[in-house]
Amino acid sequence: MGTGVIEFALYLPIFALGIVWASLTVAGNVTEGRGNSSGATTLRDLGFGAMLLAGAWCVLLIVLAAIQLPTTSLDGLLIIAIAFVFFALLVGVLLVLTEFKVAGRAIGSYLLGLVGLAVVVLIVLALV
Repeated sequence: MGTGVIEFALYLPIFALGIVWASLTVAGNVTEGRGNSSGATTLRDLGFGAMLLAGAWCVLLIVLAAIQLPTTSLDGLLIIAIAFVFFALLVGVLLVLTEFKVAGRAIGSYLLGLVGLAVVVLIVLALV
């Protein structure tokens, strides 16, 4: 096992590849502006390759974090899972409020009544 710390120097290739990508993209745009579309495509492809390398390096960093910081990694995964479930429920509620209709009107138009009903239920549950 490691020391439980991932060195900052391991993140520098991601920054460097980001700068390479940005430079190649700008150079591709300038080249295309000068009328050389095949050269621009080549430069943009090289920039995309730089981003692929950065993605592979991110995978390596994730593996290192899982090995060196197992508890923190599990906590992070749990937080991500909870956020995913929260936003999935939020999208589901918004879908219900906008798409389903009662008596020709969207359920969202009855939102104030639904909020009042939720408050009553919470008060009853708090008293029990």
